[in-house]
Amino acid sequence: MEVAMAHCTSLLLPAQTLRRNKLPISPPPSLLFKCSDYSAAHKNFSARTARRPIWAPGSLVTRALIENPKLIRWSLLLKAFSGLTALICGNGYIVGINQIYDVGIDKVNKPFLPIAAGDLSVRSAWFLVLSLGFVGVLIVGLNFGPFITSLYCFGLFLGTIYSVPPFRMKRFAVVAFLIIATVRGFLLNYGVYYATRAALGLTFEWSSPVAFITTFVTLFALVIAITKDLPDVEGDRNLLPRNSFSLDATPDKISVEI
Repeated sequence: MEVAMAHCTSLLLPAQTLRRNKLPISPPPSLLFKCSDYSAAHKNFSARTARRPIWAPGSLVTRALIENPKLIRWSLLLKAFSGLTALICGNGYIVGINQIYDVGIDKVNKPFLPIAAGDLSVRSAWFLVLSLGFVGVLIVGLNFGPFITSLYCFGLFLGTIYSVPPFRMKRFAVVAFLIIATVRGFLLNYGVYYATRAALGLTFEWSSPVAFITTFVTLFALVIAITKDLPDVEGDRNLLPRNSFSLDATPDKISVEI
């Protein structure tokens, strides 16, 4: 009885008494887990998800503003920030869902990624990915109208079937190339330019510089899609089918052909 009473009394001691007696005080394990997950996710997504959606669409936004300087107003800044946030959310969703389903491959090819390294749990990654997708769609739906929202959702859909079974289109080289080029090339740049002109009160129209930028970025995205998996042969050999590009074409073969 005395031992039980002593135990109950120790549970009721205030924090100052615990510190005086040099007893360890630590946050709940669940809180530590969430903080570490947030840190890992922020480290992985902050730079990668911010760079990719900015440079090419940014040039198209600049082009649209240069062509119509009299229509520029301060209220556009809030809309621009909303659009940038939506782009980062969409890219984070696509990158994140790919890492969730590629965790086995990434443990071999890219062990530094947070899920593969064990810094971010799959459960927390799912929460982060779904939150990014929901917030992105919400922002676009509230600010950019039904057409841009449909393009945005179509891009998320392509990013989903690229990674998620039973579709997992990344298994098929040509389809995977086309999805990446479509999402990162055409949809991204066409949608941003369309939304920029709509925000300026203008109807959409192609121009030679805009067509060049969109075509160049689409072809550039296609080249990235073809070459990005070439260093990943070791992991892909064990977990992907034989018709995957990284297995059919090694870096040596590509360099010889070029």
